[in-house]
This record gives sequence, structure tokens and C-alpha cells, in this order.
Amino acid sequence: MFVKFLIVFHLVVTGNCFLLDGTPNNGGQTQTNNQFLTLSEFLQEKKTLQLETESLRHDLDKTISLLTKQLKQKFDLLDHKVEENSKKNDTYLDYVPMDMYLALEQKFNQLQNANSVLTGENNMMKNELRLLQNVSLKHDRKIRDLQQLGNIKPLQEIGTLQNAVQTNTATIQSLSMNERARSQDFLALYNLTTEFKKDVINQLSIIQINHNVTIDEIRSKIDTTEKESNSSIALLKKRIDEKVALTSHPTSGGTVKAGNIIKFNDVQFSVGINNLSTYKSSGKFVCESSGLYLMSVSIASYMNGNPEYGIILNGNYISLTEVGYQSGSNTRTATSVVSRYLYVNDSIWVNALTDINIEASYWSQFTILKIN
Repeated sequence: MFVKFLIVFHLVVTGNCFLLDGTPNNGGQTQTNNQFLTLSEFLQEKKTLQLETESLRHDLDKTISLLTKQLKQKFDLLDHKVEENSKKNDTYLDYVPMDMYLALEQKFNQLQNANSVLTGENNMMKNELRLLQNVSLKHDRKIRDLQQLGNIKPLQEIGTLQNAVQTNTATIQSLSMNERARSQDFLALYNLTTEFKKDVINQLSIIQINHNVTIDEIRSKIDTTEKESNSSIALLKKRIDEKVALTSHPTSGGTVKAGNIIKFNDVQFSVGINNLSTYKSSGKFVCESSGLYLMSVSIASYMNGNPEYGIILNGNYISLTEVGYQSGSNTRTATSVVSRYLYVNDSIWVNALTDINIEASYWSQFTILKIN
């Protein structure tokens, strides 16, 4: 059919006549040769060309729709598998390096961008098909105008129609080539998706291995921390349960000058104290176990006047006591009781504020007791 159309086009261009149906009259003589193309044949060729265009456009739309559907199914299957793998590894996310997930996300975004480009090109092809359909409709209107006129328009208009037909043919061939190119693009995208799927599976396997190693390390650290915690708790419990007590007296009586330490170096009873020798020589009690302590100092003195003494914690007085005067009696006793929370290495001692005469042995005593 297309060859016959070219022959007709050649005859028109070379100046030969273009006849409608029926026998034309030329000076009373009838021309009966069949070297001219009739309007019915031209319309038949045009109709055949339109049918072929519609068929090609229909096949092209069907092919693109099928490829798009297959690609969507592949992506849905991939998303489903990735989602399943993601659910299996939700409990491992806190221990997985984020750079692995960022790399996977970047590859997935690249696939999405490629799919968007192909979708845009597909839409462009559809727009071109719509334009071609509009052009075909215009050609149909022109042909109907020819039928209504009953005669032939100038040869220039016929040439325009022929050019339009040739343009349509070239456009159809271009769309066919584009369709084949899109098919290759879809195939490449499918291969890329398959490779991405394999990469995701490999990455998930690596994540699983790293997760197992991390879990083992965490369990080891938890065991170590638990042991250390149990040891610390046991030590703390030991310190809480540790009993500390001390009761002592001066070994000899006499006058202690103001500003000096009153030594209770005759230890009668002690529990939980390791540095008794230091206490006896210096007169200072050094705390070895933190806690709440109760301290009591009782001094008997036979000095006239009002002698005074005080309890000192780390160089600061926490208690001041005066041995009051009583008429007709030479020996008087004064007692001071205080409580404090002591920390390790805190020091407690008794200091003479004025000159004070001390009765030895059980008349004077220093007692300290840890109560908690």
C-alpha cells in the first residue's frame, strides 16, 4: 500500500493529473488510462495508515503498561522482603553502625530517581501520542472537506497532506525506537534492582554477624558489671554492718595546760579499730569507716575555778564544756555528748580550753560509738 502511495506522490510531483472517481472530460475525449490515483484510493490509503497508527499506538501503550506493571510488582516484592528483614532486625538497630543504613538508603533513592526519570519519559511519549492523534484528526477533517467539495484542491494542499503523512510516519518510527529504548531502560533498571536486592541481603548478613558479636560483648560487659556491682554491694554491706566502738581513760592524772590535747590512752574496750597505737600516742581518733557516730567525754576535775574543755572535729570545735564550781567540794565532773556523721580519715580529739586538772582511771573517760 505504501509503495502505491509513493507512486501516486511521484505522479503528482512530476505534473501529471490527479483525478477523482469517474472519467474526466478533456476536449470531448475520454482518457481511460489508469496512470492517475483516484480519491477513493487515496482515502483508502489514508484510512489504512490511520489504522496502522492506531494499532501501533495501542501496542505501544499496552507494552508500556505491561512493563510498568511488572516493574511495580518487582518493587513491591523487594519492599516486602526489605520490610520483613527490617522487622527481624528491629531489636538490633541500637547496635548497628548507621553508615550501613545510609549507604542502603542512598542506593534505594538512586533507584527511585531512575524510576521517576523513566516515568517522566513514559508520560512524554504519551503526550506525543496524543499530539499525533490530534494531527490525525485534523487530517481527517481536511479529507472530509475534500469529499464535500467534490473536486480537488490545489496540488499544494495535497502536497501538505502528503508531508503530514510522512511526518506522521517518521514520528511513529521515532516512537517505536523510543519504545525499544525504554524497554532496554526497564531491563537495565530490573537488573539494577536485582543487584540491589543481592546487596541488601549481603548487608543484612553482615549486620546479623556484627550484631551477634555485639550481643556477646554486651553480655560479657553485663556479667563483668554485675560481678563488680555484687562486689561493691558486698563491700558496702560489710561497711554498714561493721561495728565501731571505743572506750578509754587517762592512764595518769595531772594538769593539762590550755590548748593541749587531753589523751585518753588507756583503752578499755574497742571494736573495729585498727590504728589504736596511733590513737594512744596522739590522742586523736581517726575514722576508718564512714557512718553516724555518737561521742561522749566525761572529765572529773578537782581544780578550783571553772576549768573548760572542748571536742574538736578536723580542727573545729563541735562542743564546749565547763566543769562548774560547787562550794564545799573539791572534785567535780562534767560530761559532753555529741553526734556527727564521720567520713574516712576524719579526726576527733579533746582539747583543754583552760588549765585543767584531770582525775585518772575510771573517773574520766572518752567513748565513741558508730550507730549506723
